[in-house]
Amino acid sequence: RVKSTRTRLCNNPAPRNGGRNCIGETVERKSCEDPDFEHLKMMEPHCFDPSVTPVKTCKTPPALMNGFVLDPKDTYPVGSKIEYTCTDGHDHIGNPVA
Repeated sequence: RVKSTRTRLCNNPAPRNGGRNCIGETVERKSCEDPDFEHLKMMEPHCFDPSVTPVKTCKTPPALMNGFVLDPKDTYPVGSKIEYTCTDGHDHIGNPVA
């Protein structure tokens, strides 16, 4: 893991005449990793452009009484379309494409 480090000294000016030293740690270390990419650690190794953002997905479409989604998918990227159809003996009202 890559870390950044920064230090500070309380010497400019040094405390005097009843002044106090700086409060807190003189060294600060923190990870340089972007938390938005944490999920990528669980994937197979790949080379990718770090400016690429993951595809946002929607929840699975709700169940339809007396009908179903044509060509269901495991994931539904934002902006994708789904088409509902009715089981035999039933008709849909409205646009079947959402």
